[in-house]
Amino acid sequence: MELDPSSGIEGGMVLNPSYFGTAGHNNTMIHEMGHIFGLYHVFKGVSERESCDDPCQETIPSMETGDLCADTAPTPKSKACHDPGHVNDTCGITLYQDTPYNNYMNDNCTNHFTPNQVARMHCYMDLVYENWLNGRRPTPIPLKPMVIGQSSDSVSIHWLPP
Repeated sequence: MELDPSSGIEGGMVLNPSYFGTAGHNNTMIHEMGHIFGLYHVFKGVSERESCDDPCQETIPSMETGDLCADTAPTPKSKACHDPGHVNDTCGITLYQDTPYNNYMNDNCTNHFTPNQVARMHCYMDLVYENWLNGRRPTPIPLKPMVIGQSSDSVSIHWLPP
């Protein structure tokens, strides 16, 4: 696709060929595509924590730390194919679950995105890259979102990917 420089459309990915399709780097492109489509690392706001006395420290999925997806907990950087144990946590108190593609794991276990990560990518593409569609409307979601939880200050929704 050729872009008109005056259109204001920017984006893309530059990937060193030596890190594509080689042992230990088979899923580098998928990892980087996750960033292009709005995903953060699951260790965002976690591994750079300097003190265990932080009163705002979070250990469950939230909109403050981690990849901001409800089905992946904030975790420290991990290269293992399993969730880090207590000994790997800076403060030793966090329980971890399902840490897929958007971490620094080896290629043997980066085999999926979670449903919330997929939903975040769809939403991000619709919002950020909408002007790339040349006037075409985004594909409708086949089933309407379902409210699966709510409180006085939040609502959790879930929908099946298209």
